[in-house]
Amino acid sequence: MRPQKLEVYNNFNDLRNDVQALAKTENTVIWDRGMGRRSIDTFSDEGLTNAGTIFDMPSKFMIKNRNLSPDHRYACQHILDLKMEDYLAQKKTVMFRDWNGITEGVCSSRYGIFDDYEVMDILETNPYFTNCGQIWGYETPDKFHARFISENTLNVPGDRSPLHMALFVTNSMTGGGAINIKFGVYRAACTNGMIWGLKEFSIVRQIHKSDTEFADILDANLQNVAMIEDTLTKRINGMIEEKSSIYDFKTEIAVDYLKSKLGIGGKFSEAIYQKYLEYGGQSKWDLTNAITDKAHDLDINSRLRLETLALKVA
Repeated sequence: MRPQKLEVYNNFNDLRNDVQALAKTENTVIWDRGMGRRSIDTFSDEGLTNAGTIFDMPSKFMIKNRNLSPDHRYACQHILDLKMEDYLAQKKTVMFRDWNGITEGVCSSRYGIFDDYEVMDILETNPYFTNCGQIWGYETPDKFHARFISENTLNVPGDRSPLHMALFVTNSMTGGGAINIKFGVYRAACTNGMIWGLKEFSIVRQIHKSDTEFADILDANLQNVAMIEDTLTKRINGMIEEKSSIYDFKTEIAVDYLKSKLGIGGKFSEAIYQKYLEYGGQSKWDLTNAITDKAHDLDINSRLRLETLALKVA
């Protein structure tokens, strides 16, 4: 697996090339009862988690114990065999999705999935994505995430670095969800990303829909980008004027508040609080930037979670 950090791409085609390279390592098999067992050694932790959901088995226990000893491995393999047999005995089939020979995805064979290269095909139909100013991306079988950053600068007087509207696109090829697109803000100086609940839409795989219809959904939701940029600017200016949720709190209470609301450890909460003071220690905007700034230190899933929570907590 590649490191769980965002990488910068020079253009849309560079991101596409990485997506296509990953696609070349993929193999999908529809499995039925007559095809036998699957070795637990071929499953990644993510694949075993997905299998646990489909087959109703204790995947966390199996992930923790399967490599402890031969006896532990045998017990975990036995659980997989029994649960898989029970599932397939109901005349069901299951889809195994492997990359480089490792099972990353386990889904119902009727589950509709977009591969990441299909996501790129859909995005390519809209000039916002192909002509954007900058792209940050991360792609593994279970998580595709890309940030398409507008060249237009949001007019926020007094802020110390350029701010841009960004579209945050996520997808999963292992059954983790449909294409999801959210609007947000990108701070150029420190590459902070802030995901806003202002506008969000999903594109769900449906057999009866064509690629053209998927592109139409994209176009319909991006018709008023200029208006959205204006709304984001007004929201940011409002946050600069409004005191943060922890403005009147003593340090210890503020740190505990952040720990509780963000679901993070005490030391990380203290680090966010110190960063909040560095940003000014007063406004909602100061606290939002502190949270998203420190989110850089986390893996991609944790980073996205904090970037989504930042505005609500601030």
